[in-house]
Amino acid sequence: LLFRTVGAKASTLWAIALLASGQSSTITGTFAGQFVIEGFLQLSMPLWLRNLVSRAVAIIPSLVVTLIAGPSGANQLIIVSTVMLAMHLPLALVPLLKFTDSPLKMGNQRNSRLFSVISWSLAMIVVAANVTVVWDASITPLLNQKSPPIILLAMWGLGSAAYLTLLAHLILLPVRNAVPLPACLAEDVQEGSGTGGQQISGME
Repeated sequence: LLFRTVGAKASTLWAIALLASGQSSTITGTFAGQFVIEGFLQLSMPLWLRNLVSRAVAIIPSLVVTLIAGPSGANQLIIVSTVMLAMHLPLALVPLLKFTDSPLKMGNQRNSRLFSVISWSLAMIVVAANVTVVWDASITPLLNQKSPPIILLAMWGLGSAAYLTLLAHLILLPVRNAVPLPACLAEDVQEGSGTGGQQISGME
């Protein structure tokens, strides 16, 4: 698809995008690991060791697959990871937007109406793109077979229905639980309780 769009530069652009996304996810994973290790597990370790462990957990499985299965196996791993990311990203993106829209969670630092509209519009574009990725990578190859596996397609259909139901659940349910806010963020949340973007059940 990228080759049909940009031509011979597709491989270079893909490599740059893959490197950038890999760095972003590794940095995020390192910070998350820091909070889990030091905050929840109460374990303290040197910064270099924590970074080494976090990056090893991210890199070693991919390296092992590449060494064992070769370039074709690495390509399949990228496709599988892309599909999994496409399925999980909306489940993280929707609560994030809901919480940052809500004065119950953010006080007077909640998203403005304009920013909220732009954010939700971009989120819907991302969700639509992810649906396309999952369809092209998972469903289309099954449909193109001479004898499509009916049972597997039915399982995909049931799984898709359950996934869309969960996503709708996240979008439609209201935010209910307020959190203690610093004085600089506190405001009369009742005043903002009628605004949009305050939906999702009691997650804190």
